[in-house]
Amino acid sequence: MPLKHSWSAKAIADTPSFIFLWVGDGVGLEQGRQCLKKEHCLMGIRGTVRRSTDGHIIHANIDTDVIIAEEPPYGSTQKPEDMYRIIEHFSLGRRRLELFGEDHNIRSGWLTVGKGLSSSNFNSEAYIKNFSDKDGKVWQGGGGRNPPAEAPHLVVTTPDIEALRPKSPMKNQQQLAAAAAAISIYFSDNSQFLQQKARRKFFSQNPSTFGLNQEATGSTPSTPAPWASSPMEGYRGREGGNMPSEDKAFDMYG
Repeated sequence: MPLKHSWSAKAIADTPSFIFLWVGDGVGLEQGRQCLKKEHCLMGIRGTVRRSTDGHIIHANIDTDVIIAEEPPYGSTQKPEDMYRIIEHFSLGRRRLELFGEDHNIRSGWLTVGKGLSSSNFNSEAYIKNFSDKDGKVWQGGGGRNPPAEAPHLVVTTPDIEALRPKSPMKNQQQLAAAAAAISIYFSDNSQFLQQKARRKFFSQNPSTFGLNQEATGSTPSTPAPWASSPMEGYRGREGGNMPSEDKAFDMYG
């Protein structure tokens, strides 16, 4: 009987929830490629989650892109160990269900269901108590509502744990805005220093001009010489050698 006729996702999946389909090799590989080519683990989402507001439900910054593992025997339902770790790090819900499992699929923190299991120690009352609040109630999703951060079926986290998680890269526009603001602050705070440095650089490279100017005026000229018409005239940029090298001027932002 086709899988879609034998069970209902709504009957066993909360909202939001995630389903991971491992297609491996053999018969299931080509069927999996019909869903999404070149992917060996397909993920579906029931409901809606957003990275910006639902960080207590999902953590999308997974630092594993490729899994390398020994190939299991032909026809085996065994998955790579890293596959479980990725799922557990991504989805922060503790109600984890594995279908079509066998004895080698049994894992701490998971409910494994399958005809290939040799025995069962499942206790529904004990299972529910693991996810109930102090009043004995279990979170029930639906109606477009996502569970709050304090929901008892979610993984408990702390600021120290979050600090160790991989971080999302900044968007290009945010990076440009931050860099522009930093550069603006830097030059605003150091504009006078840079102008003085440019003048000293010019005088050191043009001593004769400096001497003629001093002889003609005897002191600070009331009418500046042509070369001094702009206080930044000698500030010719990196090509002229007067602008600080990039690694020196921006080493605090690198």
